Amino acid sequence: VALSRQPARLISSPWPRPPPEPSASARDRPESKLYPEHLEESDFTEQTIGGKVDLSFDFLMHRKVAKIIAKALKKSSLEEKVDESSALHQRLLEEQLGKRKLRKYNRKKRKGRRFLPDELEHTFYFPQLRLDWNEKSASFISPKKVSLSNINGRKVDRMVPGVVEVRPHALGDEINIYIQITSDKYYFINYRRGVMSIISSDKEFNNLIATSPRRLSNRKGTSETGSFRYELGNLKQMQKFLNRVGWE
Repeated sequence: VALSRQPARLISSPWPRPPPEPSASARDRPESKLYPEHLEESDFTEQTIGGKVDLSFDFLMHRKVAKIIAKALKKSSLEEKVDESSALHQRLLEEQLGKRKLRKYNRKKRKGRRFLPDELEHTFYFPQLRLDWNEKSASFISPKKVSLSNINGRKVDRMVPGVVEVRPHALGDEINIYIQITSDKYYFINYRRGVMSIISSDKEFNNLIATSPRRLSNRKGTSETGSFRYELGNLKQMQKFLNRVGWE
Protein backbone atom coordinates (compact mmCIF):
# COMPACT_ATOMS: atom_id res chain seq x y z
CA VAL A 1 0.00 0.00 0.00
CA ALA A 2 1.47 3.33 -1.02
CA LEU A 3 0.67 6.34 1.09
CA SER A 4 1.03 9.88 -0.12
CA ARG A 5 3.11 12.08 2.17
CA GLN A 6 1.33 15.19 0.94
CA PRO A 7 -0.89 16.96 3.48
CA ALA A 8 -4.44 15.63 3.55
CA ARG A 9 -7.47 15.68 5.78
CA LEU A 10 -7.76 12.51 7.80
CA ILE A 11 -11.18 11.73 6.44
CA SER A 12 -9.75 11.55 2.93
CA SER A 13 -6.66 9.58 3.91
CA PRO A 14 -5.90 6.78 1.41
CA TRP A 15 -5.74 4.14 4.13
CA PRO A 16 -7.34 0.78 3.25
CA ARG A 17 -9.90 1.14 6.05
CA PRO A 18 -11.51 4.46 5.08
CA PRO A 19 -14.63 5.86 6.70
CA PRO A 20 -17.54 6.79 4.42
CA GLU A 21 -16.77 9.63 2.02
CA PRO A 22 -17.85 13.00 3.45
CA SER A 23 -20.72 14.89 1.92
CA ALA A 24 -20.16 18.07 3.91
CA SER A 25 -17.94 20.93 2.85
CA ALA A 26 -14.59 21.76 4.43
CA ARG A 27 -16.19 24.45 6.59
CA ASP A 28 -17.50 21.74 8.97
CA ARG A 29 -14.01 20.54 9.80
CA PRO A 30 -11.02 22.00 11.63
CA GLU A 31 -8.00 22.81 9.52
CA SER A 32 -6.10 19.59 10.02
CA LYS A 33 -3.24 17.96 8.18
CA LEU A 34 -2.16 14.35 8.18
CA TYR A 35 1.18 13.12 6.92
CA PRO A 36 1.10 9.27 6.84
CA GLU A 37 4.56 7.82 7.39
CA HIS A 38 4.28 4.05 7.35
CA LEU A 39 1.92 1.20 8.05
CA GLU A 40 2.42 -1.42 10.72
CA GLU A 41 0.54 -4.52 11.86
CA SER A 42 -1.93 -4.30 8.97
CA ASP A 43 -4.54 -7.04 8.65
CA PHE A 44 -6.43 -6.65 5.40
CA THR A 45 -8.57 -9.73 6.08
CA GLU A 46 -9.99 -8.02 9.14
CA GLN A 47 -9.72 -4.62 7.43
CA THR A 48 -7.78 -3.07 10.29
CA ILE A 49 -4.81 -0.79 10.03
CA GLY A 50 -2.45 1.35 12.05
CA GLY A 51 0.50 3.59 11.40
CA LYS A 52 2.53 6.62 12.40
CA VAL A 53 1.50 10.03 11.16
CA ASP A 54 2.33 13.69 11.56
CA LEU A 55 -0.96 15.19 12.71
CA SER A 56 -1.66 18.90 13.14
CA PHE A 57 -4.73 20.92 14.01
CA ASP A 58 -5.25 24.63 13.47
CA PHE A 59 -8.28 26.27 15.03
CA LEU A 60 -9.16 29.26 17.19
CA MET A 61 -7.77 29.16 20.73
CA HIS A 62 -7.30 31.90 23.30
CA ARG A 63 -3.57 32.69 23.56
CA LYS A 64 -3.66 32.64 27.35
CA VAL A 65 -5.32 29.22 27.28
CA ALA A 66 -2.57 27.82 25.07
CA LYS A 67 0.06 29.44 27.30
CA ILE A 68 -1.39 27.86 30.45
CA ILE A 69 -1.35 24.34 28.97
CA ALA A 70 2.15 24.69 27.50
CA LYS A 71 3.53 26.17 30.72
CA ALA A 72 1.99 23.40 32.84
CA LEU A 73 3.59 20.77 30.61
CA LYS A 74 7.00 22.46 30.69
CA LYS A 75 6.88 22.71 34.50
CA SER A 76 5.82 19.08 34.92
CA SER A 77 8.07 16.13 35.69
CA LEU A 78 7.56 14.80 32.14
CA GLU A 79 11.00 14.57 30.55
CA GLU A 80 10.79 12.17 27.60
CA LYS A 81 11.33 14.10 24.36
CA VAL A 82 9.57 13.36 21.08
CA ASP A 83 11.71 11.13 18.86
CA GLU A 84 11.83 12.68 15.39
CA SER A 85 14.95 10.86 14.22
CA SER A 86 13.52 8.30 11.79
CA ALA A 87 14.89 8.64 8.26
CA LEU A 88 11.43 8.86 6.70
CA HIS A 89 10.30 11.55 9.13
CA GLN A 90 13.48 13.52 8.52
CA ARG A 91 12.84 13.42 4.78
CA LEU A 92 9.33 14.72 5.39
CA LEU A 93 10.70 17.56 7.53
CA GLU A 94 13.27 18.35 4.86
CA GLU A 95 10.48 18.75 2.30
CA GLN A 96 8.78 21.25 4.61
CA LEU A 97 11.78 23.14 5.96
CA GLY A 98 14.63 22.68 3.52
CA LYS A 99 18.02 21.22 4.46
CA ARG A 100 19.46 24.30 6.17
CA LYS A 101 16.49 24.99 8.44
CA LEU A 102 16.15 21.28 9.26
CA ARG A 103 19.78 21.11 10.40
CA LYS A 104 19.15 24.11 12.65
CA TYR A 105 15.94 22.58 14.01
CA ASN A 106 17.64 19.26 14.82
CA ARG A 107 20.59 21.01 16.44
CA LYS A 108 18.41 23.24 18.63
CA LYS A 109 16.17 20.29 19.54
CA ARG A 110 19.16 18.24 20.75
CA LYS A 111 20.22 21.16 22.94
CA GLY A 112 16.72 21.68 24.32
CA ARG A 113 16.36 25.15 22.83
CA ARG A 114 13.03 26.82 22.08
CA PHE A 115 13.61 27.25 18.34
CA LEU A 116 10.57 26.23 16.29
CA PRO A 117 10.24 26.88 12.54
CA ASP A 118 7.11 28.74 11.48
CA GLU A 119 6.17 25.81 9.26
CA LEU A 120 5.75 23.57 12.33
CA GLU A 121 3.65 25.98 14.40
CA HIS A 122 0.09 24.76 14.92
CA THR A 123 -2.65 24.94 17.54
CA PHE A 124 -1.69 21.33 18.26
CA TYR A 125 1.05 19.42 16.46
CA PHE A 126 1.63 15.70 17.08
CA PRO A 127 4.62 14.41 15.10
CA GLN A 128 5.25 10.66 14.86
CA LEU A 129 1.85 9.92 16.39
CA ARG A 130 0.60 6.35 16.21
CA LEU A 131 -3.05 6.02 15.15
CA ASP A 132 -5.04 2.79 14.93
CA TRP A 133 -8.50 2.23 13.51
CA ASN A 134 -10.87 1.01 16.23
CA GLU A 135 -13.85 -0.86 14.80
CA LYS A 136 -15.93 -0.61 17.97
CA SER A 137 -15.67 3.16 18.31
CA ALA A 138 -15.42 3.75 14.54
CA SER A 139 -12.50 6.08 15.07
CA PHE A 140 -8.73 6.44 14.86
CA ILE A 141 -7.24 6.30 18.37
CA SER A 142 -3.69 6.95 19.56
CA PRO A 143 -1.84 5.04 22.29
CA LYS A 144 -2.17 6.51 25.79
CA LYS A 145 1.03 8.49 25.45
CA VAL A 146 1.12 11.13 22.73
CA SER A 147 3.92 13.04 21.03
CA LEU A 148 3.23 16.76 21.46
CA SER A 149 5.56 19.16 19.67
CA ASN A 150 3.90 22.52 20.32
CA ILE A 151 0.70 24.31 21.27
CA ASN A 152 -0.02 27.52 19.36
CA GLY A 153 3.67 27.74 18.50
CA ARG A 154 4.75 27.29 22.14
CA LYS A 155 7.29 24.51 22.08
CA VAL A 156 6.55 21.53 24.33
CA ASP A 157 8.49 18.61 22.80
CA ARG A 158 7.29 16.01 25.31
CA MET A 159 5.75 12.56 25.32
CA VAL A 160 2.58 13.26 27.27
CA PRO A 161 0.07 10.93 28.96
CA GLY A 162 -3.15 11.35 26.99
CA VAL A 163 -5.17 10.26 23.98
CA VAL A 164 -5.99 11.71 20.58
CA GLU A 165 -9.07 10.46 18.75
CA VAL A 166 -10.41 11.33 15.31
CA ARG A 167 -13.97 10.19 14.59
CA PRO A 168 -14.89 10.62 10.92
CA HIS A 169 -18.47 11.73 10.29
CA ALA A 170 -20.23 12.53 7.05
CA LEU A 171 -21.22 15.94 8.45
CA GLY A 172 -17.82 16.82 9.91
CA ASP A 173 -15.08 15.01 11.80
CA GLU A 174 -15.01 14.98 15.59
CA ILE A 175 -11.67 15.56 17.31
CA ASN A 176 -10.97 14.62 20.94
CA ILE A 177 -7.73 15.47 22.72
CA TYR A 178 -7.10 14.48 26.35
CA ILE A 179 -3.92 15.53 28.14
CA GLN A 180 -3.18 14.37 31.68
CA ILE A 181 -0.17 15.91 33.36
CA THR A 182 -0.86 14.28 36.74
CA SER A 183 -3.79 12.27 38.08
CA ASP A 184 -5.45 15.50 39.24
CA LYS A 185 -4.34 17.86 36.44
CA TYR A 186 -5.87 17.38 33.01
CA TYR A 187 -7.21 19.15 29.92
CA PHE A 188 -9.90 17.88 27.55
CA ILE A 189 -10.73 19.35 24.15
CA ASN A 190 -13.57 18.32 21.87
CA TYR A 191 -14.09 19.78 18.41
CA ARG A 192 -16.88 19.22 15.91
CA ARG A 193 -18.55 21.32 13.24
CA GLY A 194 -17.05 24.65 14.20
CA VAL A 195 -17.47 24.34 17.96
CA MET A 196 -14.61 23.54 20.32
CA SER A 197 -15.40 22.78 23.96
CA ILE A 198 -12.56 22.68 26.45
CA ILE A 199 -12.44 21.89 30.16
CA SER A 200 -9.74 21.34 32.75
CA SER A 201 -9.18 20.42 36.37
CA ASP A 202 -7.81 23.98 36.71
CA LYS A 203 -10.61 26.29 37.88
CA GLU A 204 -8.74 29.43 36.83
CA PHE A 205 -8.36 27.94 33.35
CA ASN A 206 -12.08 27.12 33.14
CA ASN A 207 -12.98 30.63 34.28
CA LEU A 208 -10.81 32.10 31.53
CA ILE A 209 -12.75 30.08 28.93
CA ALA A 210 -16.14 30.89 30.43
CA THR A 211 -15.50 34.64 30.63
CA SER A 212 -13.77 35.13 27.27
CA PRO A 213 -15.34 38.05 25.41
CA ARG A 214 -17.28 37.18 22.29
CA ARG A 215 -14.72 38.89 20.04
CA LEU A 216 -12.13 36.32 21.21
CA SER A 217 -14.26 33.18 21.46
CA ASN A 218 -16.12 33.63 18.16
CA ARG A 219 -14.80 34.03 14.67
CA LYS A 220 -16.95 34.71 11.66
CA GLY A 221 -15.68 32.63 8.79
CA THR A 222 -15.99 32.65 5.04
CA SER A 223 -18.03 30.40 2.77
CA GLU A 224 -14.95 28.18 2.66
CA THR A 225 -14.03 28.04 6.35
CA GLY A 226 -17.32 28.64 8.12
CA SER A 227 -17.65 30.28 11.55
CA PHE A 228 -15.95 29.02 14.68
CA ARG A 229 -16.37 29.37 18.42
CA TYR A 230 -15.04 27.85 21.60
CA GLU A 231 -16.82 27.35 24.90
CA LEU A 232 -16.45 25.69 28.29
CA GLY A 233 -16.91 21.93 28.09
CA ASN A 234 -18.43 19.56 30.62
CA LEU A 235 -17.10 16.66 32.66
CA LYS A 236 -19.83 14.28 31.50
CA GLN A 237 -18.66 14.60 27.91
CA MET A 238 -15.05 14.03 28.97
CA GLN A 239 -15.89 10.95 31.02
CA LYS A 240 -17.89 9.46 28.16
CA PHE A 241 -14.86 9.85 25.93
CA LEU A 242 -12.46 8.35 28.49
CA ASN A 243 -14.75 5.36 28.95
CA ARG A 244 -14.95 4.83 25.21
CA VAL A 245 -11.15 4.78 24.73
CA GLY A 246 -10.57 2.69 27.85
CA TRP A 247 -8.65 5.27 29.88
CA GLU A 248 -7.86 4.10 33.40
